[in-house]
Amino acid sequence: MGLTLFINVFIAIYLYYLFEKYLFRSFIFLIFMILLGIVNGFYSVYKLIFPKNKK
Repeated sequence: MGLTLFINVFIAIYLYYLFEKYLFRSFIFLIFMILLGIVNGFYSVYKLIFPKNKK
């Protein structure tokens, strides 16, 4: 579960660096992408812990 969270944050930071390379550079956007990665990571961990009932 910790690896899932780490990978989501890493992907968000990597996407930021791609945007930075080709479009623009912004510290606020970096913070936004990190927060987006953290939220997405916690959501993924939540889905792993509490799977949806299949009926």
